[in-house]
Amino acid sequence: MINPWANEIRAAREPEFAGRALPESTKEMSVYQTTPRSLPLGTLTTHRVVSAVEHVVTRLTAWNRARQTEAALRDLSDAQLSDIGLRRGEITDFADSLARR
Repeated sequence: MINPWANEIRAAREPEFAGRALPESTKEMSVYQTTPRSLPLGTLTTHRVVSAVEHVVTRLTAWNRARQTEAALRDLSDAQLSDIGLRRGEITDFADSLARR
């Protein structure tokens, strides 16, 4: 719906516009002025702190998972390791790769 008062509203807000007509396509949008909104104080800082904590927790969880996997694999005998296709020297790399998935 086109606002019949669009030209008058714009003329009141912008004195240099007085006497000119608005194009038909912009009459609907000219009634509402949008102003950029800023974020509430501390929002961005809070987001960054929360993101940093999440990153640390994720890294600690991955490290702990790798540590547990490595300990479980080290308890296996060489025959058991060969059954699953590993050698004793590959345990650390294998545990790290599993933990980062």
